[in-house]
Amino acid sequence: MVEGRCRISYWHVGLSPEALKLIRAGKPTGDAKRDALVRFVRVIQQTSGTITADEFTAIKKAGYTDVELVEITLAIALTMFTNTFNRVNDTTLDVPRAD
Repeated sequence: MVEGRCRISYWHVGLSPEALKLIRAGKPTGDAKRDALVRFVRVIQQTSGTITADEFTAIKKAGYTDVELVEITLAIALTMFTNTFNRVNDTTLDVPRAD
């Protein structure tokens, strides 16, 4: 499900398929701000939202505002909720799988 949503997401935010593949592989994309965001999101997912002061400082130094960080965190929470809800309900994916 997440993979299908990723395909839609990169179309909407202007990510190339190559950039998405680098992100999935955990490799730098060449865009420092985007790479900081990817790291922040991974840390939130891996720690259930517990981040260090250093991680918070790093994402702020990358240029993200407090408002953007709230929006990013909300998007992560909504995606996790949606994925969990769909797994519980065995929802059929209605978008093409990402390559």
